Amino acid sequence: MNCAFCGKEIDDDVKVCPFCRKYIARNVSGVNLEKPAAEPAAMPAAETASYAEEKLCPCCQTPVKPGASFCGKCGASLNGSSGGYQGNNPYSDQGNSGGRDRATGIRATALMKDMNIMLYWIIGCIAVNFVPYIGTLLTYVAYIYILIQTPSLADRCYQLLDGEGDLMARIAKVRPRIKLLWGLFAGYAVTAIPAVVILLNLVSEMQALQEAGGHLDTFPPMFMPALLLLLIATVFWLVSLVFLIIMFINFFKVKSAVENIARGY
Repeated sequence: MNCAFCGKEIDDDVKVCPFCRKYIARNVSGVNLEKPAAEPAAMPAAETASYAEEKLCPCCQTPVKPGASFCGKCGASLNGSSGGYQGNNPYSDQGNSGGRDRATGIRATALMKDMNIMLYWIIGCIAVNFVPYIGTLLTYVAYIYILIQTPSLADRCYQLLDGEGDLMARIAKVRPRIKLLWGLFAGYAVTAIPAVVILLNLVSEMQALQEAGGHLDTFPPMFMPALLLLLIATVFWLVSLVFLIIMFINFFKVKSAVENIARGY
């Protein structure tokens, strides 16, 4: 599609024109509703020049079109200026009265969107526990995704909230706790999987013995080792649960602070 303001070709899914900084409003069918108020001025040659290498937005790390001066996703400047796009902030209900510069607000808005995505994964990780049969596997997938993505989110929050003492202390503990959770997860897998395999084999052997008309006078030799492995796996799981609850509490506190910044510019 073409921007209704400057006429340049842009991607269909961008929210901000990367050439003229105008907010692209759409209806439900994706048709551009904005109409230019006047004939757009010619763009400076420096802003329309093509770059030899692909550029990434410094705020949201989204690839941008060659020659763009502003990110089409979050509106951040690509040439070092602090000006943002000329449109509506989807999180803003207070105007530019938060006392922070617009570049910080744009970073907060992009970070807020990614934290909302992480929130969906957290909710999903909890919800899939109630899915029969494949719920455990889905839980592990969501759990691993959260462990992988959380450190990068924490680093971005640390840069954005520089100077916020209590929040900075909470964020600084994220990476050590993520490493601990990886260790606990590995310990759980190493103990729980063999224990389950041994117990399933024992149950199968006991059923075969009963069908043959025999009975067990004592527990099989491997029963106690399997029980011990299950006990250790339970300890790993309980410790992981405690640290996950602490991390989720800190996540919501930091998310609230980022949202306040996103709403205040």
